[in-house]
Amino acid sequence: MEFDALRLLVDVARLRSFSQAAEVHGITQSAASQRVSHLEKHLGVVLLDRSRRPLGLTDAGRVYLEGATDVLDRLDRLHGRVAAIGGGS
Repeated sequence: MEFDALRLLVDVARLRSFSQAAEVHGITQSAASQRVSHLEKHLGVVLLDRSRRPLGLTDAGRVYLEGATDVLDRLDRLHGRVAAIGGGS
């Protein structure tokens, strides 16, 4: 799964809003909702409880969010380490 979808999910969960997360990512609310729905279909689980406002996470969503946050934190650290090396061989 692409990292942009993970970052979007993390922001939807943090902000508890598709609209606000979409704004952060420079996409429409509809596009944000579709991307998260695609992720849910890929995983075969529902990650967000859309029946209440503000949005909440399902049990599967909480587990996935924890893992996604860890993956993204590790990726950001890796990018920082590589960038620190610069253009050297």
